[in-house]
Amino acid sequence: MEEWLESDLARAIIRDIDSSEVLSGECISSPVLGQIPPERLSGGTKTLLLMLNEPEKIFNASTCEDNCAKWILESRTVNGKKLLIADGAAPGSEIKDMHEYLSAVHDTILYAPESFEWLLLRADVIPGADSAQILSQPENYIDSSEYASWEQYFTQYLADMTKDHPLWCYSKKKLPAIYLSARVLRAAKKFMQLIIWD
Repeated sequence: MEEWLESDLARAIIRDIDSSEVLSGECISSPVLGQIPPERLSGGTKTLLLMLNEPEKIFNASTCEDNCAKWILESRTVNGKKLLIADGAAPGSEIKDMHEYLSAVHDTILYAPESFEWLLLRADVIPGADSAQILSQPENYIDSSEYASWEQYFTQYLADMTKDHPLWCYSKKKLPAIYLSARVLRAAKKFMQLIIWD
């Protein structure tokens, strides 16, 4: 990770998101925390650095706040266009701004499934997961008095279903590496319609 911090783009991300300066590949100067190792950068900054340096992988951007959006768009491309995967429920009142931006730039593809967890379940790669019925008729399974959104339901469902599996145990806070693997990306690509892959 040390060499990841040396690029101008990485330094700009760290300066913008964490208001910090890179002193070296091993040391960041934070106005709040003083001198810190890269591991102490914010979750959003670390996710952006991963996106920038491992573009072949999928990343869960739930650790990213609103200030990360412009950097996400700069880091991902598909056939020369930027690919943004976002929870469909996440934009909320920001959807108008997002629509105006996407209409103006013409270089960004937005893929907004019901939730990131829905995308993972739909990929159908998790051992023992039999989610086809729930995914096809979620309204028959999700109690709106218990869950404020389908995203909350699918997050809880995935966490409960995988809690005893050491490799696939799902956590939105710290996404296990298996969910970022080429295997999961290949499976997800099969049903991400209207996106022309290389």
